[in-house]
Amino acid sequence: MLKAVSPVINFNALTELEHGFQKNLSELIELYLKDADKKLEQLQKANHENNLKNILCGVRELRNRSMDVGAIQFSFNCLNLELAVQERRLESIAGLLKQIITNFTQVSTELLRIRQQLDGH
Repeated sequence: MLKAVSPVINFNALTELEHGFQKNLSELIELYLKDADKKLEQLQKANHENNLKNILCGVRELRNRSMDVGAIQFSFNCLNLELAVQERRLESIAGLLKQIITNFTQVSTELLRIRQQLDGH
């Protein structure tokens, strides 16, 4: 049975995602995790290159997709970075990106736990 309480993931959002895409929830989690890993790599590269446009686009996509899988607090962290870029608070960007990367570990760990439960492991 799937544990319905998580401090990191909103299960209602996960259920809505599954119904909306008409796909297996385990598969949707796997796709999100792969995509999020790529987005985080792209964000780090864009930050290293001081490419604010790519940071903004990447973090916006990551925020939206994270909201879809129920990672609400993580999405708010992404929004904080998005706002910092829009407001050109350059001194904040590296720290906010580091926080997102750290927090993603919690999100991915919890989603993997959920996926294992769904797969019966």
